[in-house]
Amino acid sequence: MKTNAFLIDPKNKVFKFVEIDFSNFLKEAYEKLECSIIQPVTLYEDDFMRIILWVDEEGLLKENRDFFKFNRADTQWFAGSGMITCERAEGNAEGNHMPIDAKMALNSQAIRDDVSFMHCDNDEACPEPKTIVVSW
Repeated sequence: MKTNAFLIDPKNKVFKFVEIDFSNFLKEAYEKLECSIIQPVTLYEDDFMRIILWVDEEGLLKENRDFFKFNRADTQWFAGSGMITCERAEGNAEGNHMPIDAKMALNSQAIRDDVSFMHCDNDEACPEPKTIVVSW
């Protein structure tokens, strides 16, 4: 099943919709984000829909010098590109999440207005990797 996702490119400071094949999501995400491990960050969730930002899980450990963050949500800086997908919160009968076309679900201008970019040339200005240990 093909759908649209919203790509954030901090290197070129551009946003664009990209088509992804949701049935082959991991491969598509690795290609779009140019990485080999992805991490989901839930930006919004209600009874109907979930909006997820996908980022390079090892982004802060790489020599990457281009970052982005969401101002309103006061998120951390993310290294490299990010991809936003939307899906139905309840999934389908098999438990798989059903995609919602990002062009239909997102206010892309509001996202553009909320994102800040940063390029750093020295280590002192760059965000540091964090390790958070959670126990329960």
